[in-house]
Amino acid sequence: MGDVIRAIWRGCGYVPGYGHHPGTGLILMCNAGAAFVGVIEGGIAGVLIGLLFMAPMTGVYLWGAHERGRKEPTHD
Repeated sequence: MGDVIRAIWRGCGYVPGYGHHPGTGLILMCNAGAAFVGVIEGGIAGVLIGLLFMAPMTGVYLWGAHERGRKEPTHD
């Protein structure tokens, strides 16, 4: 499990040969927007529902980050 988390962490940032992950800013803004709309509409429960709504897209982002990070050789 630790290797998966490390690959995701690497993939979310800069990967030599790939550059910066193109979706990092977008996914952060979308999740923040969903949470913001949720808090306005329903408080904490609304935030959780907003983030739940974004969960599939966040999962796709993290999957892509994992693939990017897994292809990058570790320099530990």
